[in-house]
Amino acid sequence: MSERPDGLKPADFSVGRSRLNRFTHRLSELPSRLRLAGQGAWRGKERGLAVIAGVFLASLVITTVLAYGVGLSQLFFEESLKSEPIDAKIEYARTPAENASGWSNNTATMVEVCDELREEFSQFSDCTLVLGRQGIHSGGFFNFDFVVAQPLEMRGISDNDNPLWSNVTFDYPEAEENGPPISDQRAIRFYGPEAFDGELAERYGPSIIAGSGEWPSPEEMNQSQGIILPSTIASEAQASVGDVLESLTFAYGVDESTILEGTVMGIYEPWPFGNPTLPFNPIFSTWEVLTEDQRRVLMDNDHMYLGVTIDRGALPTSSTAEAAEWLEALGKAVQDGSYTDEEVELYYTDIISGTITFLNIFLGLIQIFDYIIMIPIVVL
Repeated sequence: MSERPDGLKPADFSVGRSRLNRFTHRLSELPSRLRLAGQGAWRGKERGLAVIAGVFLASLVITTVLAYGVGLSQLFFEESLKSEPIDAKIEYARTPAENASGWSNNTATMVEVCDELREEFSQFSDCTLVLGRQGIHSGGFFNFDFVVAQPLEMRGISDNDNPLWSNVTFDYPEAEENGPPISDQRAIRFYGPEAFDGELAERYGPSIIAGSGEWPSPEEMNQSQGIILPSTIASEAQASVGDVLESLTFAYGVDESTILEGTVMGIYEPWPFGNPTLPFNPIFSTWEVLTEDQRRVLMDNDHMYLGVTIDRGALPTSSTAEAAEWLEALGKAVQDGSYTDEEVELYYTDIISGTITFLNIFLGLIQIFDYIIMIPIVVL
């Protein structure tokens, strides 16, 4: 038999190979086959580990994004509660009209409504009659009624011993820049005695700047016809605690009203812009400095509301959705009743729920950005 040009012998082929030769061949090939099998198994393991690692990484990214969103929501929610001490604005159910039922322009009656609310709803920790922004009478920020309801706007302060007050401006363009176009003027709120004692006083007290007075007691506020200024206004006028102001003029609609003599009782640090339901960083006083006729006119013009605080310890904080449901149920229960012998009907404007709405919009934008970043990571 002639030799093959490739040098192979018949014993190198399985066909025609003896049993002994086949066994010997398999034995000689065993090391190389084991090596190839090991390499294949390891490469398959690497692929499996890569798949497992990819799934784990994607799950971790998704979980982190969701946890980040929930955590950020809870943090913002808790911080937002500190910006406005009043938790709800309870107003007349409808715009006041002469000879119409369901409302009263008597301050004593509305104080009695406050008392009934405290007795009937354990969720409320404080309540005071406020003369300030007009009633909204409808829900949501994005409606015409929300913009139309005007605050009491500052017009001027005079002090014979301090001529700087004549140059003080009460323009407040930041208010329009940080909320709906309601008013670009500094507002004033007239509080009842309850705001200077109890929960409301505890919430407002820490905002008074150290060495610049204090949040006064009801007696001090009444006796001195107290006025509490934001530091920006006090700084512009170089006003100090104890200054006696000759007059203070404010506007309601197209009309103006003036109170005579008032004493600066405190100067507070303005809080960050937040929910626009109530005017930002107003001047505070007490409605006891107003005559009964002045109070009645303001209430006739719908500048009355009850400022209430909620027991925040009872408020669900596990999620903003749960808190919103709890608050909605409370508001509905308040609106379903009528109060005092005059059967006053109320509309409940929940400030905390409004804050939650803003937070959800803001956090939604953040989460969209997070998902945009997350998708390439998951794909990779």
